[in-house]
Amino acid sequence: MISTSFIKFLFVVVSILCFRAPTSAQTFLEIIAELKTILETTENTQYRVDILNDISYTYRRIEPDSTAHYALLAIAQAEKKAYKKGIGEGRKNLGLAYLKKSLPLDTALAEFEIALELGNQLNNPYLIAAAYGNMGVAYLTVEQIGKARIALQKGLVQTEKTFERSESVKALLLSALAYTYFIGDDSETAVKYFEESMSLARKYNDRATLSIWLVTYVKILYKYGDKKKGFALIEEATQFHISLG
Repeated sequence: MISTSFIKFLFVVVSILCFRAPTSAQTFLEIIAELKTILETTENTQYRVDILNDISYTYRRIEPDSTAHYALLAIAQAEKKAYKKGIGEGRKNLGLAYLKKSLPLDTALAEFEIALELGNQLNNPYLIAAAYGNMGVAYLTVEQIGKARIALQKGLVQTEKTFERSESVKALLLSALAYTYFIGDDSETAVKYFEESMSLARKYNDRATLSIWLVTYVKILYKYGDKKKGFALIEEATQFHISLG
């Protein structure tokens, strides 16, 4: 039986999985303020949808209700212009909000399925990988590890295609996959995937990814006796959390 603390951890994982992560010195609140300023001066509908989706995504660690609110605004505006990419991004964010609000799993999965379908229609590997990634973590919340691994592995296939931030997305998916092996007591496979994930995340200074997964990796190190390395990684993760506000 997966523990309550693990379920809470998964909600944090979902909040970063397969989304754009801030890599500058900005905090999430600063990014939201900047995006809202841009939104006020933007008239192009597609660009407004993109900004609304970015605002929705950035709220994911702060207010799931706001994540849902801006996702719904993005979807409504995107549907008026038949902007499928915007609809897909909005559905993905809406599924994230539903999952974080602890609504029935099928409610979130339905949104991820729509995002996946639109990603396939558009042949958009980023959207496909993101949908599969969130579906994988969603399955983990109900202990369906087999389905989680299948979804995460399908997402990883998409990261081999060329698109912006493909390696950053790959880092997140590898980390989630590693955790499925950690809770399945396959430490050797878990360490293999975590090491690959951390290498990619450090390459892009992906602080949001590192702040979460370093702590997870420490759990493995602690369990198998490498406490010295674990303490060093905890300090590193703490600094990332502070910098993100």
